[in-house]
Amino acid sequence: MMMNELKKYESAVVKKIVLGAKIKKRLYDIGFTEGVKITVAGFAPAGDPMRIKIRDFYLALRLSETEKIEVEKQ
Repeated sequence: MMMNELKKYESAVVKKIVLGAKIKKRLYDIGFTEGVKITVAGFAPAGDPMRIKIRDFYLALRLSETEKIEVEKQ
């Protein structure tokens, strides 16, 4: 399933990231890699971006980015 299909408070493990090299490198630099566990913390009032908890911090990603990240629900 794709990350944008997750609902609030659902957890998943990242399986594959299919984004451009520049953003993929930035995500890798902060520890957002294949195999990492994420939890959806919420959404902005308009539904975009998605706020996720990864390791010990929170990160906001656009829904257009999350539809290119494959995850396995936990």
